[in-house]
Amino acid sequence: MRILLVLLLLIFSILAFATLSTATSESTPEVGYNPGASGLAPQAVSGASQAADGVILVDRGDDPAELLACDTAVPNDCPLRSAIALANSSATPALIAFADHYRIVLQRPLPPLTANNLTISTTPNQEVHVNANGTAGSVFYVLGAHVTLAGLRLYGAGAGYATITVGGAAYDVTIANNVIGDDDAPAGNCGLSEQAFGGIYVEPRSENLPTTRAWIFGNIIECHGGAPGTGIRVLSDGVVIGRNQRGEVGPAQRNEIRHNRGVGLDLGSSGGNIVTNTHIHDNAGGTVVMNNFNNDFMQNEVE
Repeated sequence: MRILLVLLLLIFSILAFATLSTATSESTPEVGYNPGASGLAPQAVSGASQAADGVILVDRGDDPAELLACDTAVPNDCPLRSAIALANSSATPALIAFADHYRIVLQRPLPPLTANNLTISTTPNQEVHVNANGTAGSVFYVLGAHVTLAGLRLYGAGAGYATITVGGAAYDVTIANNVIGDDDAPAGNCGLSEQAFGGIYVEPRSENLPTTRAWIFGNIIECHGGAPGTGIRVLSDGVVIGRNQRGEVGPAQRNEIRHNRGVGLDLGSSGGNIVTNTHIHDNAGGTVVMNNFNNDFMQNEVE
């Protein structure tokens, strides 16, 4: 009797294992888009929601008024606005990537980037343009922590707004390898950001933040024609310009700030910032404003 019972238990275990293996195989998530520019490995995309530790793939270049579902099973279902809304609603890290080259013309300001651990990035040799189209807002207004904007071409912010604004509570924001203020075709071909306040604006701290506010490297910042039309304006401490998080300072991390209506770089009375490896030239309002000498300003090329 004991032998029979053992045999029955063994058979039941084998059948249960086979059933579990089949179910696991059928529910394995597909492998998502690999964003080479951000250096992240492919991540899993599960079911209809792409924001679960994975990739939200923008697969259309228009800007419809309604929010779409960004359903992996539905093609042409995820504009940039909907991708940001999905990322903001998720508590898990998300990567917004792009299925193709796009020129996205906004019909109204995008939602602020309130999500933490969010990356918006292109792949190598991919062109994604986001034109704010003179609407009343920045192209991106960053309010979350550990947010990365990489490899994008951003312009067209409305009067009184910078192309990228880093909000007072945001920290560890990476702005890398973007063209900011122009499409850069050809370089210095201005006229796309004639109303913009400036390129990058870092707001004052709104609280005691635990780490660096922003890392700004490898960007071209040009052609901001509004008032004051500053390339980068910093009203905070803890901003690192021209160097990445690994401490690398080379051609890949070099910023170009040029052809802006105002000064190239305005630190005002802010201290505790690092500016290096940055070429500031041909800005109509001048080169650098720095009233607080408690900043590390070194190895820059200023003309």
